[in-house]
Amino acid sequence: MIEMTKLRTGLAILAVGAAGVFAVGCGDSANDQVNDAINDAQQQGQDIQDQVNDEVNKQLDEANKQIDEAKKNTDIPQNSQDAIDDAKKQAQDAQDSAQAQADAAQQQIQDALDAASK
Repeated sequence: MIEMTKLRTGLAILAVGAAGVFAVGCGDSANDQVNDAINDAQQQGQDIQDQVNDEVNKQLDEANKQIDEAKKNTDIPQNSQDAIDDAKKQAQDAQDSAQAQADAAQQQIQDALDAASK
């Protein structure tokens, strides 16, 4: 959860920086193209972030369902613990996957900003 907050903060900083680039270059068609590229990159980053968030939420919901199911089946303690461990691993895997996708999105935004500044 903290990692997602850091990611969102980073994306917000990039968005503010891009807005500054936009304000500086108003009126020039080359700058308009740069601004369009930046806006497109930001939108793509936001779309990817939304998809990542949706996928993480789905996987966490599934992990929580498995944990709840494991708690219901307390007659078999080892199986319950295995189910809880599996659910925790799936949640961690989902978080790792989401972070990797978020990192990729952030890299795409940075690449677009770098390309726009050339």
